[in-house]
Amino acid sequence: MDIYKTINIKLQTISKESLIKKMGYGSVKKGLDSLKLFEDSKDLYSWISAGHYDLKYSSSQFFEKLCEVLEIEKNDVKFALVQQAKYKNEIDKFNSCYIFVNTNFKRTTQPIFILAFAEGARRIGLDTKEFVFKTQEEILDSISNIVASHFKRKDGKVEVWGDIKNYIYHNFDGETYTFDVDGKQIENIEVSQSRATLSLK
Repeated sequence: MDIYKTINIKLQTISKESLIKKMGYGSVKKGLDSLKLFEDSKDLYSWISAGHYDLKYSSSQFFEKLCEVLEIEKNDVKFALVQQAKYKNEIDKFNSCYIFVNTNFKRTTQPIFILAFAEGARRIGLDTKEFVFKTQEEILDSISNIVASHFKRKDGKVEVWGDIKNYIYHNFDGETYTFDVDGKQIENIEVSQSRATLSLK
């Protein structure tokens, strides 16, 4: 069973106030607040990656101490932390990935501040958790579904930028992959991907 689920099951059978005292908290309220945040997390990764610190424990230290008091096997705890580190590395790997929505836009009379505010519409952000530990083929299949759904949802147009011609997926390794509006991978083409930005002086 997942260690996070194991912990939550154990928490249902004990006095939380007593638990917090055993964890060494001087303030029971502060400890209970941290415990509540831990229980409300979606999973162990969400808890650790949140970077919680309550002036006594960091999120990972809290997890380790909680496991110690709940008498969870140390090897299970160590394994869980190693897996979380691997999971984080995988997620971080995809942070720079995105899909560019190409409309072959050519600026004419459009004010630059309008284009700057609309810039985000030309880039599709990705839920990195969806790509963790997937093969390249699985990743490209997911991208295919994303772009096909995007084209349908947008009725083939992007506000300000015009009609969608194709999509360019930027992978974590620097490679790019081009997809047509139906989500089919096609031969890479030369596409200008300049960004409209504003700066304060």
